[in-house]
Amino acid sequence: IFRSLARQIVMQYIVHTRMTDITFERELFDSNNDQLLDDEKLLATHVKEFEAISDQRLDSSYPFVVRIDGVSFRNYTRGFTKPYDQ
Repeated sequence: IFRSLARQIVMQYIVHTRMTDITFERELFDSNNDQLLDDEKLLATHVKEFEAISDQRLDSSYPFVVRIDGVSFRNYTRGFTKPYDQ
């Protein structure tokens, strides 16, 4: 599972940076034995770059709306005081 997730992240990075050469992916993965190579640190660096992009803060002087969608959200909000928007 980790390998497929890592491959997706790498492929997203390749698309994101508009790289047309597939050699970057070949550097990270050994196709002969289907194992991750020693460049896991490189992959971790790229993941941290994605996280940094999403590290944005909201200005507390403005109202904002948050849409939370997920599995079992109804169960999560069961004990909340209604209405939820106040």
